[in-house]
Amino acid sequence: MRRDMDFCIDLLEGFSKGYFKSSFQLRDMDDKFYLYQLELLRDANLVDYDLLDISGGYGLKYCPKLTWEGNDFLELVENDTILNKTKEVAKAKGIELFSLPIDVMKAYLKMQTNNILGIDL
Repeated sequence: MRRDMDFCIDLLEGFSKGYFKSSFQLRDMDDKFYLYQLELLRDANLVDYDLLDISGGYGLKYCPKLTWEGNDFLELVENDTILNKTKEVAKAKGIELFSLPIDVMKAYLKMQTNNILGIDL
């Protein structure tokens, strides 16, 4: 399985509004995909959650909580001006933004935010 950044961003947006899937079946490929993306978000320190073992699968104890970094990241990608400009610059260099490692992507989004705001660091 591979990371799907569009799906991860959709998850973050949903979690920020209290929307989440609460139970998962071990044999369901869509559930495995969801859990894999959720685990990647936790690995990137964007969310925190408690997963419970239940009969035949797993369940979330509560809606995954966005961390401070998760909130910052979501604010960057929800801003169409910042996201589109960052995608344009990356594409001009022959790179798809969402194919970059998460730390590079976050740094690139922050750099474009600073450029748009005229902040020199």
